[in-house]
Amino acid sequence: MANHDDKLKILITGAAGFLGSNLADYLLAKGQVVIGMDSFQTGSPQNLEHLRNHPDFTFVNQNIQLPLEDVGQIDQIYNLACPASPIQYQKDPISTLRTCFQGTQNVLDLAISKNARVLHTSTSEVYGDPLVHPQPETYWGNVNPFGMRSCYDEGKRVAEALCYAYREQQGADIRIARIFNTYGPRMNGSDGRVVSNFIVAALSGEDLKITGDGTATRSFQYVTDCMEGLYRLMNSDYSEGPVNIGNDGEFTIQQLAEKVAGLVAEMTNQPKVNITYHPRPADDPAVRRPQISLAKAVLNWCPTIPLQEGLRRTIEWHRAQVDSNKANQDERMTHFGFSNVPESQKESMVGAVFSSVASSYDAMNDFMSLGIHRLWKDHFVRSLNPGSALPSRNTDTTGKGWNILDIAGGTGDIAFRMLDHATNINYDHDTRVTIADINPDMLAEGKKRSIQTPYYNTDRLSFMQGNAQDMPNIPDNSVDLYTVVFGIRNFTDKQAALHEAFRVLKPGGVFACMEFSKVENSVFNAVYKQWSFSAIPMIGQLVAGDRDSYQYLVESIEQFPSQEEFRGMIQKAGFMIPGRGFENLTGGIAAIHKGPSWEKTNQSSLIPKENGFCAMGHLQQQSPMIPLSSPADPSVPTMIKKDRLARDELSLLSLTPPDVINSALSTTKDGHADASVSTAIHVISTERAALAHLERLYETNALAQESLARAVSQIARSVRSGGKLVCCGVGKSGKIAQKLEATMNSLGIYSAFLHPTEALHGDLGMIRPQDTLLLISFSGRTPELLLLLPHIPSTVPIIAITSHLHPSTCPLLSFQPSDMGILLPAPIHEDEELSIGVCAPTSSTTVALSLGDALAIATARRLHTSPGRGPAEIFKSFHPGGAIGAASNVLTPMSMSTASFPSTTSDDLSSQQQSVASLPQSEDTQRIIDKLVPIDQIPAVSTSTGTIRLLDILLTAIQHPTAKSWVHLSPSEIIPPRHLRSLSQTNYVDMDTSALASLGLPFSVPRDDWLRLPSSTSLDDARRLVSESTAAAGAVIAVMQDENPDACLGFFEAEDLWDGCD
Repeated sequence: MANHDDKLKILITGAAGFLGSNLADYLLAKGQVVIGMDSFQTGSPQNLEHLRNHPDFTFVNQNIQLPLEDVGQIDQIYNLACPASPIQYQKDPISTLRTCFQGTQNVLDLAISKNARVLHTSTSEVYGDPLVHPQPETYWGNVNPFGMRSCYDEGKRVAEALCYAYREQQGADIRIARIFNTYGPRMNGSDGRVVSNFIVAALSGEDLKITGDGTATRSFQYVTDCMEGLYRLMNSDYSEGPVNIGNDGEFTIQQLAEKVAGLVAEMTNQPKVNITYHPRPADDPAVRRPQISLAKAVLNWCPTIPLQEGLRRTIEWHRAQVDSNKANQDERMTHFGFSNVPESQKESMVGAVFSSVASSYDAMNDFMSLGIHRLWKDHFVRSLNPGSALPSRNTDTTGKGWNILDIAGGTGDIAFRMLDHATNINYDHDTRVTIADINPDMLAEGKKRSIQTPYYNTDRLSFMQGNAQDMPNIPDNSVDLYTVVFGIRNFTDKQAALHEAFRVLKPGGVFACMEFSKVENSVFNAVYKQWSFSAIPMIGQLVAGDRDSYQYLVESIEQFPSQEEFRGMIQKAGFMIPGRGFENLTGGIAAIHKGPSWEKTNQSSLIPKENGFCAMGHLQQQSPMIPLSSPADPSVPTMIKKDRLARDELSLLSLTPPDVINSALSTTKDGHADASVSTAIHVISTERAALAHLERLYETNALAQESLARAVSQIARSVRSGGKLVCCGVGKSGKIAQKLEATMNSLGIYSAFLHPTEALHGDLGMIRPQDTLLLISFSGRTPELLLLLPHIPSTVPIIAITSHLHPSTCPLLSFQPSDMGILLPAPIHEDEELSIGVCAPTSSTTVALSLGDALAIATARRLHTSPGRGPAEIFKSFHPGGAIGAASNVLTPMSMSTASFPSTTSDDLSSQQQSVASLPQSEDTQRIIDKLVPIDQIPAVSTSTGTIRLLDILLTAIQHPTAKSWVHLSPSEIIPPRHLRSLSQTNYVDMDTSALASLGLPFSVPRDDWLRLPSSTSLDDARRLVSESTAAAGAVIAVMQDENPDACLGFFEAEDLWDGCD
């Protein structure tokens, strides 16, 4: 082995863990040079904080699942990297197995290339639930390969086999230590290991929880004994196989609990805590004790620290941690990268970093995002669409355009993009941006860059130095859009900054943040971390001569909250966060968070305040919640007290209503409340409040009103141009979409339902260029819909019914140009789990169904304006007899014969047709011949078996698109598109035509039931004929030759007569 100035150069993988950090201390005390390697998946940066400036210690951020970074010559490798507690390794069992195998292989490959010795740390878990006691190294174990612990147990076993294979095949210099239960300082108090669990609980005055009856046994070794054993094994000549490293003293878990409880009581002068018993987990070994005769013989090693003394030292360390936390309460601490610093110091430390990198800030982001931050920023700005309709309710009627506040935007990168988009895309020359930054050097860089823009020295761009946590110069309710990009992770108090953002935003204004975040895929995360921690500080040193600043920047990313945690912080500040609340970019390297502040518009008097800010992002009741079983307070407005509440009363209703006070609706029987009825009334009242909330939104919010009007116009435009409305959703939202499709078709608005998964597997062709796509998703980010949208042409308009309040916050609308996407907001007034008590789509379903009905009826009124052919008449033609008629149709086969038109006979129709044909016609008159589908383009169904199934009919229609879904069943029978659409939504595709007829399902119209009109008939005359005849409504119109009344030229449906009518 090579020596460097008589010091060994030693690599420790897993160096930030409990054992790894203690081993680093041990080896440095021995005078060795140590390279610590860790990815912080389970290790803590705080375990290595004291070594940051040690001259013989270097740290490398690296996941050993990936090929290892070349760290120069090394002499020894201690491979300790692997989650070691059940909580940790069961969280991601696949990654645990990958660490054990792929990680160990990477370590062995590195050792071969460096001619270094490897000590691989295995575990007593390879013995499983042992049948031999105590366990010698020769025992093969009793391990369950298919259980909750198997990822760790079997992972460690295969790692040992891999070490053996490398020794035999490639001559690797290998040592293997099987470590038994080890405890001591730096154990994570919440990682599920028994010693730390007991100590932390006892110090907190909590019961010690034993899983099982306490008779299971373990052997506990103090960490310094373990370190001595590992060191001796590494530097011994023994390489024949694994060596047990553990204390051969054996204690029951009951004995351990009693020792910890007694010691903590003695050392703290607290009462002795209780011991409780709980079910034993699966695969938990009954006994565990090492036979250490081999270690004594070949290493001259045995443990020396008694359990009582080791526990005392460990308890003292945990007490010191508690005391340290208490001491920091007066001086609040925060993160500066991986360091803990007083909040009062962080601002100046961050300022120094950004003063250093100001001139190279964009280059820095290039390095940190692998160069794609520019694409992210472009997407961020496009999603906000500055200069379009104002997101907020503009209370300042004197100003035009958006008022944007860009926080931590000193270099102007986002501000210039915002102004360019508003000016060049939305032709808005009034939108203005204020760039605010705490760092004067960053602002100076932005001012210098602004000289090259058309906004220099204009009132559209201004700069302001200030702290995002306190901006007294920005008035309340004055900002339309608040942005912060790659900056909020550096704030000292992020929550205070979010509250300040809520304060300055106008009602309806939008908070938008883009920040480096947590990568979702573990392999991709490992690659990205390796790049960040190894390359970026080195590039900072080479390019800017400042390694430390760039090291802080990558550490600050690691310390930033996860997407879910940060979403909760935004919601806590008062913003409404419907659905998932964030959009991941490039697998989560960065994420966009948005939150509208609409809820403070009308409800500010109803929302509880916390330090002057709204405590939650959804409406809360001002009056206290009243239990359903309690007597009603007559002074409190009740939801159910008359048929119709006045609108001003409705706006003041509490969200969780009190009991009913109307005696007619009383739920009391024999003096006792019927809880079931009370619960039902509570649910109904809550859903009524949800509809009132929706009504207020569309009554008062200009953007919602504009979107609804656009949606109605768009659907009408599609139907009039021969297109349709395609309703799309998944799960419960899919059922809502199917219901909306049925309602639309009942009102004569051609609609179809499409499941996104089926679309991706072959049904995508049903979406035609003239169609409109309507998506229903409460979260606005249903995965199946997000997978479908990239395949939808950008020319197809999309309407989205979601809980979002502004299009910029809805992921479903991020795929289309802003003018092709319409958001119909359908938020709920309160989380369903709070208002109704179950996390189920209740209120959200109610508002979505209601909004769908509103859209359908409003569209029908836009489409059907001819006298006698309004929405009511259209609906009646599709529902003869209402519910009773529909029920009778199930019993009697339904046809389009004159028998189904009792108000008009066949002779009456014939006479009317003759009178129409005899009317004088103007040369400019539009005729029905312009509407028909030519008969020679309509295919006939044919099969080799002679039996025609519904599937054969549908395939025939699909294969002949020019026929526009008309199909001949025989020369005297035609299937119109309306019937085909209905049939396509059933589950009867394998039924033949006779079976369909027996079910009473309409599918074909015989020749005798065609409404035959001469080709010279004008559209106006045909409309008048159909309007005056109930029998003609919904009929199949056959266009006949004038000179030969028996020769059919083609067909169209009666509804087509009104295409193109306003």
